[in-house]
Amino acid sequence: MQQPELYFDQIQQARARRDAGMASSARHAEQDAPGWLESAVAEVQRYAHDVYPADFTIEEARASIEHNLPRPPELRAWGAVTRACKARGLIEAVEGVWRCAASSNGSPKQVYRLRRAG
Repeated sequence: MQQPELYFDQIQQARARRDAGMASSARHAEQDAPGWLESAVAEVQRYAHDVYPADFTIEEARASIEHNLPRPPELRAWGAVTRACKARGLIEAVEGVWRCAASSNGSPKQVYRLRRAG
């Protein structure tokens, strides 16, 4: 059986690689189309308002709004968009709700909703 601290280190390393990949993808998107991240955040916020009170995955939002934006070099740039939206309090995760996404071979994806003040 694997030691807990070894498992924790592997998780931390995987998260660091994920974060580095998202940051790199977002930088490339900004180099190709300055302002891309802010435009994408605004589009996700608009989408969340439009579908409220329905929940959504970022993949569902992206499918609806990506025609309004330049295509980023890598779809991982959308991870930075999700993080920015959450950090600004625009959207929130729906606890315990996941949907499978075709964009990632049927892997479960977090479901979000518009974060309402109050």
